[in-house]
Amino acid sequence: FRSYYYRHSHFFSTMHDSHIFADLRISKTGLSNLITGFIANWPERQFKTDGYSLEIQDFDTIMPVISAHDKSIYAEIPVSYTFIKPAGLFSIEGEGKISIRVRFDFDILQNFEVQIESILEGYHWLNEPVLKVGKLDIPIEILTNCLIHHVKEGMLDEMDAFIEKNVNILALIREQINNYGQNYLITNTPPLFFNLTLYDVLAGKLVQNEADIHLDLLLHVTTKISDEPIKSEAIFNPSFYWINDKPNSHTQNTDIEFSYYGLARIIMNALNGKDIGGKTFDIENILIRNTSILELVAAINGPVKGIVTITGHPYLNKTDQKIHIDDMRVVIDAKNLIYKLSSPIIEKMIRNKLEGFFPLEVAPLFENYIKKIPTFNFLNNKISLTPGMAKVHIDNLIFSENQIITTLNIDQAELGIVLQHS
Repeated sequence: FRSYYYRHSHFFSTMHDSHIFADLRISKTGLSNLITGFIANWPERQFKTDGYSLEIQDFDTIMPVISAHDKSIYAEIPVSYTFIKPAGLFSIEGEGKISIRVRFDFDILQNFEVQIESILEGYHWLNEPVLKVGKLDIPIEILTNCLIHHVKEGMLDEMDAFIEKNVNILALIREQINNYGQNYLITNTPPLFFNLTLYDVLAGKLVQNEADIHLDLLLHVTTKISDEPIKSEAIFNPSFYWINDKPNSHTQNTDIEFSYYGLARIIMNALNGKDIGGKTFDIENILIRNTSILELVAAINGPVKGIVTITGHPYLNKTDQKIHIDDMRVVIDAKNLIYKLSSPIIEKMIRNKLEGFFPLEVAPLFENYIKKIPTFNFLNNKISLTPGMAKVHIDNLIFSENQIITTLNIDQAELGIVLQHS
């Protein structure tokens, strides 16, 4: 790990500062079903040695026992077989059942290519060979060794080749990012889009419990939530690395961008039809801009008809995590004399109502938006992704010329990845 750290310290420190922790949980039952299904569809069930025909039996009721350690998965695979040597009255028939212990050593290269090697470590009898007809004229070890050789040279080698050919991790990741990480609409009111760029995946070693195998992953990503779709082409060139340690805490930085146009729509939706001091708001349109101060100009039809201008200096207090506003002013330019006379009263009413909102705690609002990112299911619900977090901390808040930009620190940013069994 030390050599890895020095060779990749430029992004390893970043991973500790900002990353998502992912717990990849693989069902042992699912792996058993996968192995059983592969063996059940294996066509080469019959083979011969010294005049004997051996046939591997059906696998419908067989459940391999799965375990894991480091970068290896172990399977105890029960194999039932029959043997026959036809010779008229002197035919020989029998059956037996052994458990083959297989170690699947696997590796994932930097380009996400999967390499796997199946090693047959040994076997033991579950049911010793039983003769139904006749008497063996060769040692049972010859039949057993022939069976073991057939399983190793045929089934296991074919399984290795099948997995290496058909398991395309990079293509799977790209597909899911295209579906859920590129301008993914997480809420309609207001419309918010989620974008994700993946740079690196770091993995620990396999650990297990009674039901599942777990693999800890650290995902080096950038994430953004915005009220407008991102038009630039997404970057996709991630790398994979193995590591020997992982940080104890998990924090992901997420950028959020709200255009003033989008913020104006939110305010209009929130205020139109609302009662303030016995008066109902009817807003025609809102314009927000930031010059030396933040300025909101609203054309309203009620409670007065005219232009309402609200100005002030909003800022984030990082200590209390609230937005404060200094020098707030409300000015109404009414359209007729009666409204002009009542404008000061309504100005004070609106200013008092606005001042009641501040200081404004916005972290719960952002948490609510992030929690709306749903659990994703794909590959016929065989894989699910469930995001999670503990708390949101606002790192900065900038009122730029055209938009509000904020960076959130999401504590204990986690992603549960479950490979379901079928």
